[in-house]
Amino acid sequence: MNDELTPEERAALRARIVGAAREITPVGAHRGAWIAGSIAAVLVVGIAGGVAVTSTLGAPQVATSPSPTPTASIVEPAPTPTPSASTVLPPERPEPAVVLGGRCEALLDADEAGGFIPEAVASPFANSSQSTPPRQNDMLGLLGGLSCAWSTDQDGFSVTVVPSAALPDGTVDAWRADERCGPGELCLAEKTIGDLWVGVNWWDPAYNRDPSPEVTAAVERVRAAAQDVLSTVEPRLAGAVGVPRDEVAGAPLPACAELDALVSDWAGADVETGYPSDNVASGPVWDIAVAAGVARFCGWSSYPTDGSGRALALGFYTQPLLGEPAAADLEERSMRPIDIPGTSAAWIEDGAPNGVSTTIIAVVGETRLTVYGNGRDTGEWVDLVSRLAADPDLAA
Repeated sequence: MNDELTPEERAALRARIVGAAREITPVGAHRGAWIAGSIAAVLVVGIAGGVAVTSTLGAPQVATSPSPTPTASIVEPAPTPTPSASTVLPPERPEPAVVLGGRCEALLDADEAGGFIPEAVASPFANSSQSTPPRQNDMLGLLGGLSCAWSTDQDGFSVTVVPSAALPDGTVDAWRADERCGPGELCLAEKTIGDLWVGVNWWDPAYNRDPSPEVTAAVERVRAAAQDVLSTVEPRLAGAVGVPRDEVAGAPLPACAELDALVSDWAGADVETGYPSDNVASGPVWDIAVAAGVARFCGWSSYPTDGSGRALALGFYTQPLLGEPAAADLEERSMRPIDIPGTSAAWIEDGAPNGVSTTIIAVVGETRLTVYGNGRDTGEWVDLVSRLAADPDLAA
């Protein structure tokens, strides 16, 4: 069956549509013509379309592929990688460094020191194993600082330099609070130079002397000299760098009281806290080392009054990270090696047969322990050091 219209049928249909359009009531002459023409055109197109649709629906469906349409190639920029938390590296820590390489002669040479105190020389006991405290310059070197001293038999001064970042809170206030900051010691000039703090100490001319105009004048002289020393070293410290070792605790070591029971058990007697002498480390410079955890001093004594026991005086320094002493220090004191359980190395300075003034230097890990005293024999001192070496409160 053919669904297409014949030419005659198409003509009749067109005439009917045009006639219907003419019957529409005009609103305006041009507008009516425009509307009638538009309707006729739409209907004619609709008929033609209807015929086409009728024809298409009646025909079998043919699968056709759409013609490919060329498209522009879009290149997207590669995304910028965002570093994750695991890939962000922390800033590198600066390498440990000691101010001026720890060389006191770079701070003041012999001629300059002699200008402040005639015939002054670098103090032989300021940084030895026999000084109080032992090896102070090495100890402060762990903080990136240094401490240097020059003296004669009658007069002397020292210069201490510490990175400001390693300086415990309150140090400067303590320095300024009382110039008589230790037995026979004056804390005088001090200043922050760049990233470093500098303090000048002087032997107190008034120590153990009655007040007098001469004593007052001597104190005024060293006050002025301390300011001159500070002015001399300042340009040499401008731009100098000091960085503490990474292993420095930055906090005090366990309190000596933690060792009371150990010492009492070893001594076989009740002991009192404190070494029976004023020749112990003290003052603001020592306090800096203690607060930073690079030194500690502990002392005990026992003086039975009923004759039932032996008198005892015991003191010892704990100095983490110092390791073994220099061979020259050991030779100077004629210290000989000795085996002590729990230590990696130990040396003893023998006293009298009854143990008077015995000194033992021992190394446990990297911690140096200096034990001295009287009232016990050599075997007992060795036993004490062995017990200390095994105790977790020996060092942080």
